[in-house]
Amino acid sequence: MASRPSRLWHRYFGGAFKPMRLVEVINSTPEPDGIHKSYYLSIPRFDERGDEILTPAHAVAWTFSMTPEDYRTQVET
Repeated sequence: MASRPSRLWHRYFGGAFKPMRLVEVINSTPEPDGIHKSYYLSIPRFDERGDEILTPAHAVAWTFSMTPEDYRTQVET
């Protein structure tokens, strides 16, 4: 499978800083040493439809400009 969503991260710094929201994804292609690297992608709180992004799958779909219903990681080409 392509990037397998694993978890959402929310970080609040307080003050004038905006909260940070990230989705952690794991690369399906291993490194030469066999390790699968994790990557962190910045995401907004809401998608284009105004729906709050609450799941890793929804967050990954957003990174591809897709809805969660349209995004499926069934076949990697």
